[in-house]
Amino acid sequence: MFRTNYFVALVAFAAGGVFPAVAAAEELPSIEPRQTVPLVHPGSEATPPVVSGVALSPDGQYLATAGDDHQVRVWRAEASRGFVPAGELANHADWVRAVAFQPDGNVLASGGDDRRVRLWDLPDGRAPVVLPGTIVGIRALRFSPDGRRLAVAGFDDRVRLYDAEAGRIERELAAPGADMRSAAFSPDGT
Repeated sequence: MFRTNYFVALVAFAAGGVFPAVAAAEELPSIEPRQTVPLVHPGSEATPPVVSGVALSPDGQYLATAGDDHQVRVWRAEASRGFVPAGELANHADWVRAVAFQPDGNVLASGGDDRRVRLWDLPDGRAPVVLPGTIVGIRALRFSPDGRRLAVAGFDDRVRLYDAEAGRIERELAAPGADMRSAAFSPDGT
């Protein structure tokens, strides 16, 4: 049984559900193999960020976290060492609340309180494409199964569907409330 002294807030699974990752307030423990991924540099006295979003790439090769320090951290899986730091993506102006990988694993979406969705090319982390039209704090991001659309939800009564390749709003869907914290597509992409 996995135990931690930290409050567990988020859980993500790679394809097949065989590699879960659990986000806690100060560190990110993972299971099989058991490993703790530090969110600050070893020996640093800095306060670790509050983790508010976690995602595993569909192939399980990358792990991304979002936090209150305005950064997205990315780790790469290595067979002999587990997850090792791959980079810090620091282009947000406020708390990053959500991260999501495109199904092919080559693009990472991030969004949060700065009301901007950023699409990062991986693995190099080039300067992101910033999607237009988001006017509220973002709490949820989800790519469609084919990766062509991105659902964006947050503190609004609308869910915005973006054409992920063109970077424009394709549709806005009415939501049942103004506090949307998750989004999903059916397996066929609807």
